[in-house]
Amino acid sequence: MSDVTMIDRDEQRVSRPGIQIRKAQRKKAKLRLALMGPTGSGKTMSALRLAFGIGGKVGVIDTENGSADLYADAGDYDVITLTKPYDPAKYKDAIAAFEDEGYNVIIVDSLSHAWAGAGGLLDKQGQAEKKTGNSFTAWREITPQHNSLVEALLTSPAHIIATMRVRTEYVMEEVTNRAGKKVMQPRKVGLQPVQRDGLEYEFTVVMDVDAEHRASASKDRTRLFDGWNDIVTERTGSKLRDWLEAGVETQSMIDRAPTTEEPKYSTPGDTWIGKAERKIVDAGTTPRQMHVVSFVMEKAANQDAIEAIKALPIVKKLAETPDNLTRIRQYEADARKRLGQEEPPKDQKPPHLNGQFDVYDIDGHHIQGPFTHPIEFAETFCKFMGTVPVEDWTATLKVNEVDLAKAKKDAVAAKTLAKLESRE
Repeated sequence: MSDVTMIDRDEQRVSRPGIQIRKAQRKKAKLRLALMGPTGSGKTMSALRLAFGIGGKVGVIDTENGSADLYADAGDYDVITLTKPYDPAKYKDAIAAFEDEGYNVIIVDSLSHAWAGAGGLLDKQGQAEKKTGNSFTAWREITPQHNSLVEALLTSPAHIIATMRVRTEYVMEEVTNRAGKKVMQPRKVGLQPVQRDGLEYEFTVVMDVDAEHRASASKDRTRLFDGWNDIVTERTGSKLRDWLEAGVETQSMIDRAPTTEEPKYSTPGDTWIGKAERKIVDAGTTPRQMHVVSFVMEKAANQDAIEAIKALPIVKKLAETPDNLTRIRQYEADARKRLGQEEPPKDQKPPHLNGQFDVYDIDGHHIQGPFTHPIEFAETFCKFMGTVPVEDWTATLKVNEVDLAKAKKDAVAAKTLAKLESRE
């Protein structure tokens, strides 16, 4: 018999500890929209029109050599210009700057530079591979940086509109010229977005903009644009705004509401740690606070600074949640590596004993995890390997060799993973 207990047929039911069955409910949301198209398709102008239709303060993060300023007569907006190197950390800083000033819509134009621009993730991966001689190890260093940028986009309290370039090619098509003759003419078409594979799945709406500036939705969770193919206008943004606001307030929105209660700080405001603490506390919601923890860890000047951040009451409180604890440990590990300290302090367990396991594919892309127990990791990894072509087994095992070695220290996990060896 099921151990699900009915509480209220129309509201919620209590199941196993930590699991709750509830009635589906539309909630108010923040926009996460991607505009993809070839050069010259009008992505920047389309993004601005969407933002003006949504309303509120608009900020543009411009990596396109000042192109955002070309449309200054179209409406009121502010710009942060990013130049190379296009490190994802610079994107996160720019997003945080607009958030701190209360901007309602943030346009990232273009997100492609964080991936394929000078100093972007592909560039950094290539440099890391030259040092290590191992492409898979290099990807394991780069993937957390990509995930951190995606997290900043998804957890922002502002509406996010991101433009992405696409790899382009020309196709020849038959057209009738003015003289009435059939001639072959090249036409430019868009292909894959210039970003990491699968990033488009993170957005609520993905619009493809063609060379004639007409947009259509290749992904649309709003169901507003089924069969739609037209030029983006402010009315398009207004329709999205109405849909986003047609729901109940989420707890995160309630948490962001102004409060008369004074926040509790444990350090003086005129010190660097005091300023860091205030940034974290004042962020309000847990996702935003975790984003700021990542930011201040990246800016830590030395090992003592890392320890001081970890000792803040707000960081300790956040770390009470297992998922947050795992992420904070990763922020710390990244910060120590940047400062040249590969090993943690002697009084702290090494990372491989902290119960963090991840599954990566042959290209170093993060598939699942982190897992906190080696048995769970082993079972998941075996299932994953069942989907991997036999010819790719050796390379895939090589990518995951560090976590596999950690997991095999557990007798049960080692027995589970031994099944893989018998199949090789």
